[in-house]
Amino acid sequence: MFLSFLPQSGFVQQANSAGQKTVGFAPASLILTNYFIASDWGVSSTKHMSLELCELKRSRVGKLLLYINNEQYSDILAILDLYRLKSGIEIGPYSDTKLSSGLNTLITCALEIINSSKGCKQIQQEFLSVLQAAESENKNIIFLAE
Repeated sequence: MFLSFLPQSGFVQQANSAGQKTVGFAPASLILTNYFIASDWGVSSTKHMSLELCELKRSRVGKLLLYINNEQYSDILAILDLYRLKSGIEIGPYSDTKLSSGLNTLITCALEIINSSKGCKQIQQEFLSVLQAAESENKNIIFLAE
């Protein structure tokens, strides 16, 4: 897969090994993390990625709700990508992300991916359950990038 940036337009072109191309607008933060870092230094933006999903109380990290290791991260990546497309908020490897609202959108994205997949991964179901519990209890959450 390759990624090329068209600087004049802000568009990114991506092609997979079969030569299928997709073109879309990319925000500056996505271009910086996925284009310059990944292509210039030859590293994957998801290599050795893990996330901690924690409760957020009074702007402080609280109880750990879910730990997502590198292998599990790749299983929920489609959910996070869909959420980024719908909300403009990126939950990824380079920064922590606080959510005091918007859980419903993330839950909807998780349901869409789970329902469209032939087989639901266990981590996808755990992720969805934690999000639904946090929303029902009106909890704010934070994704801590590791």
